[in-house]
Amino acid sequence: MTIEYGKVQALHLTSVSTQTINQDETPNESFEIKYRKLLEQYEKLEKENQDLTTEIKYINLLKQCKGDSSAITCRNVTRKLFPDAAERASKTISTIEKTKVTTIVEFARIVHPGESKSKRDLINAIGSVFACEKSQEQQKKNH
Repeated sequence: MTIEYGKVQALHLTSVSTQTINQDETPNESFEIKYRKLLEQYEKLEKENQDLTTEIKYINLLKQCKGDSSAITCRNVTRKLFPDAAERASKTISTIEKTKVTTIVEFARIVHPGESKSKRDLINAIGSVFACEKSQEQQKKNH
């Protein structure tokens, strides 16, 4: 006697029990193997969920950085990427990875599509964050 289920046929093993065989399983597959497969699937889904949560966190963080202009947005993103004032004071635009600088500039252009600031102007805005911090640190030392 066979009974149709959603995925494949269930085999009638005894007069009391039936067993559903998934397409990924063999009839002789042990419980431990089945458990490991399910655990791997769960871990994969959990990792995908963590990745998505991280992406959403970064998107929300970037939304908070949007300023009234693309230059202000560049400065805000730079401050978020480098929250420590001492670290900002020790850096210059030339010490920052080019991919980070390009990403900041592109983000500012995306959120301010009507502005026509040059790439150089936006890079200068990023660099001004470091220069300003360095200047403030030097003023504190002189006083």
